[in-house]
Amino acid sequence: MKLRITCTNPFGPKFTCIDDNEYDGAPDAGPQLIGLGETQEEARADFMDQWVTRESERDLKNAVEAGKVWDDMMRKLVFGGPRS
Repeated sequence: MKLRITCTNPFGPKFTCIDDNEYDGAPDAGPQLIGLGETQEEARADFMDQWVTRESERDLKNAVEAGKVWDDMMRKLVFGGPRS
């Protein structure tokens, strides 16, 4: 999904950036990315740092899970039994 980043400064001198496609502001929505900064550029950079970190962690988790599935399949093929 394409990011739709919006930057505002509703609370004074600090700017905030969110992804309009993802952020809904609901307290029960779980952790949501909010970039903060003295300028729009700083807030956008903070948001992007958080986004890259989150996506990298998600990719790593998916790669580890895929590796476990691959390991299980290879064990079954080579040893003919379940993973111990």
